[in-house]
Amino acid sequence: MGEDRFADAVVHNLGVSENTAQDSKDLEFGFNRISPRIHQRIPNFPVPQIASKRRSFQETASWEGVVTQVNEEGIIAKLNRRYQDFPAEDAVIPWQEIDQVDRDIALEGAPFSWKVGYLETNGQRLSVSHIEFRRIPNFSVREQSRAKAKAAEYAALFNG
Repeated sequence: MGEDRFADAVVHNLGVSENTAQDSKDLEFGFNRISPRIHQRIPNFPVPQIASKRRSFQETASWEGVVTQVNEEGIIAKLNRRYQDFPAEDAVIPWQEIDQVDRDIALEGAPFSWKVGYLETNGQRLSVSHIEFRRIPNFSVREQSRAKAKAAEYAALFNG
């Protein structure tokens, strides 16, 4: 059997053999099959592995903050270091450091977290600073009045 016939058989999915009676019937009835002998001769090509992106974040510092003042240059916030016992400190954070979608909720009293560290992606290291504002749901007027009534009830119990 020539190499051309073998290649045609693989491309067209035809049975190739020494023209046995079964192969002739298969071809006659239009069955598309490859005989076991073809499977043994088809080379196994390795599939290249695509490297997955490995990402990791190594935090070097982290703060919990509350906005104390808002101005045209940015925000002023009271920061407390997470996981370490340091006194609270004030910080001026320019608007460029705050995501565009968070600028509408960066109001006085808004809580946020600030993380600083390194982002590694496939061996590349990038210094990162990320500020994330918490989205606290608003309570309805009815929920607020019920909470105030419950607080007054508890205050009466403790104050006798």
